[in-house]
Amino acid sequence: MVATSELITTKRGLRLECETEDDVITKALRERGDWEEGVGEAIDAYLASREPKPFIWTATADAILAALDKTIGQKTVTYDFARLMEGADELSCSAFGDAMIARM
Repeated sequence: MVATSELITTKRGLRLECETEDDVITKALRERGDWEEGVGEAIDAYLASREPKPFIWTATADAILAALDKTIGQKTVTYDFARLMEGADELSCSAFGDAMIARM
């Protein structure tokens, strides 16, 4: 006996009493009759829904390098460069990133 069952109507109109989402998929595929093909489709759909979304660069490498050159040229740098440059403004790493973005 299923402890927490519910009545579910699938996209194909099948009414199933199921405990979990996996039960819905299993029963629906068995009802369709094309079990092996359906399993592959279900797995592909599941994996596709969980693929990480890639980060998309919005700036070109040339723009990033130009901003880096400009920021360092204005002596706005992190600690490691500031200790080597006279009169430099020392920034945290995140503030340095913000300074670069402001110069793009």
